[in-house]
Amino acid sequence: APVYLEFTTQPSPSCPGAPLTVQPVVKVYDSVGNLADFTGSVTLSMADPNMSLTGTTTVTANNGVAVFEGVSVNSSGFPQQFIATSLGLTPAESNVFATPASPVRLLFNRDPSYTVTAGAAFPVQPIVWAVDEHNLLYACLNGLVTISIVEGTGSISGTVTLPAVNGVADFSTAQLAIGNAGLKVLNASSADLVPATVGIQVDAAAAYTFVFAVQPSELTQVNVPFARQPVVHVVDYFGNIATSFQNNVTLFINTPGSIIGTKTVQAVNGVAVYTDIAMTYQYKEHRMYATSGNLNMVSTGLFAVWAMPTRLAWGDPTGFLTTVMEPFNHQ
Repeated sequence: APVYLEFTTQPSPSCPGAPLTVQPVVKVYDSVGNLADFTGSVTLSMADPNMSLTGTTTVTANNGVAVFEGVSVNSSGFPQQFIATSLGLTPAESNVFATPASPVRLLFNRDPSYTVTAGAAFPVQPIVWAVDEHNLLYACLNGLVTISIVEGTGSISGTVTLPAVNGVADFSTAQLAIGNAGLKVLNASSADLVPATVGIQVDAAAAYTFVFAVQPSELTQVNVPFARQPVVHVVDYFGNIATSFQNNVTLFINTPGSIIGTKTVQAVNGVAVYTDIAMTYQYKEHRMYATSGNLNMVSTGLFAVWAMPTRLAWGDPTGFLTTVMEPFNHQ
């Protein structure tokens, strides 16, 4: 004889008002646990009387099996639970579940890597959830989610906008990367939902080339240190100072004369500062170059070197606005 009910297929929640993703199945058993030959009615209700169901909530069992179809939960929240009843039989309780409320905000279910290298895809790419007021996944959202920088310079490369699928925007294969070094705050946004934010540090990539952050004076005197001494930044491919670079940086020219002073200095955190650089030869179109190992060389802009006059000379072969030349007639 039939004695009690049992949920053999547990309900799986969906969006409020939408049919359950998995509809429940209830079976009727006898006193020793065998499936009973039962053809009576079985009814579903919510354990919380303030919540309600729609759909076919009462079905007729077939050989002790009651299969429900099209059942929806009209209320959101947690915990939620079904009660299955049939006259004269011991009721059954389903597992506790949750029906999400309307989406309120996004959150990073998986944060991106907190420290990344400029230009390289994040080792850990983010996953974003849409959640309700209880921080439960809102599986009904299928809108677009976009990752952007809201604090810090630069932009994100890779696939920055993806559709959420059942409330989840998975950027695992998006190859997100940032070229500009420094602290950044990333933002995940979608329509009117409260965005999610996370902070990351972008470190410079490997040293690639140089930048003359301070150019030498445009005009200087032979054998007299430049009034404005050069400062060289060692930078990565994206123009970030390569702060891990501590090697020597050497200055040279390929025009007449030579550089005097301390023309090789050790970079400190990617910065080489010169203090006593001077030139030995009068020339109006000098360029200075920076080099270190196999890094790509760069040059300064043009600058001119002049000498103190010692005698009169005809014309102006150097191009300077003077009619005098130094003892060796350097041009």
